[in-house]
Amino acid sequence: MTTSSSELKRSLSMSKLIFMGLVFIGPLAPIGIFGTLDAKSNGAVATVYLVATFALALTGSSYMRMSREVPRADSVFAYANAGIGPRTGNIAGWMILLDYVLVPSIAFMIAGIGMAFCAMVGQAAGARIILDMSRSGQLPTALSKVSAKRQVPSLAVIVVAICSIGVSLWTSTRPDGLDLLSSLVNMGALVAFVLLHASVIGYYLVRQKASVRGTWFSHGVIPAVGALMFVFVIIAANPLAQIVAVIWLAVGLIYAIATRQFGKAEQNVPDLEEEPLIMQ
Repeated sequence: MTTSSSELKRSLSMSKLIFMGLVFIGPLAPIGIFGTLDAKSNGAVATVYLVATFALALTGSSYMRMSREVPRADSVFAYANAGIGPRTGNIAGWMILLDYVLVPSIAFMIAGIGMAFCAMVGQAAGARIILDMSRSGQLPTALSKVSAKRQVPSLAVIVVAICSIGVSLWTSTRPDGLDLLSSLVNMGALVAFVLLHASVIGYYLVRQKASVRGTWFSHGVIPAVGALMFVFVIIAANPLAQIVAVIWLAVGLIYAIATRQFGKAEQNVPDLEEEPLIMQ
């Protein structure tokens, strides 16, 4: 299959998909942050994971519902566009980018316990978000270029790598570095998840005005509870992480307004319905 200069090849073998999923989950990730989590939770690590599992199960439900209606590879960026509007989509994409850009930083800090693969997958995920936003006109178009030889967005990968290494070096000089970095990584995802849940409510109950039985519970109550749980976590997060997240959001808004992209409708971007993913 041929691809344009800003489009990835839409094919992935089942074995590669499973491998990437397992690596990105990072089975050893809890080991690296166990000490920090144990101290912060006063020893209630198991309870923390139980609550987190419930919150993420609600988030998974929202992802599932939106992916059915908006079969796009750029996930929460496209979902917020469809459920609420372009401006919210800009914010959601920019905030989830903070998560993906910094995920490899944690792996770099604790590379000695077998995560540097998690960093590779994290860099790929961050580069994909940058690719999606740049080809939609939300970031410089130069970042959407896909290498003809390697079939990857090379410049986007390099940008993510530079940011990740820089942040990991900065946080490694602080006594609370791992705690701060964990909070920084989570802040982007938490804000994006709140907007994801809001997108479900906006898409189904406001825009679609569905009257199917059970709609208010599955499309209203579930995402509302999920959003409130993440709002609580954001409020209780590391203060410096909150400040950095606000600065990150401000930078994104300033850039979008300066380039007249804030609230601008997406350009023509192929979705999965037009060109389906090929499982080889």
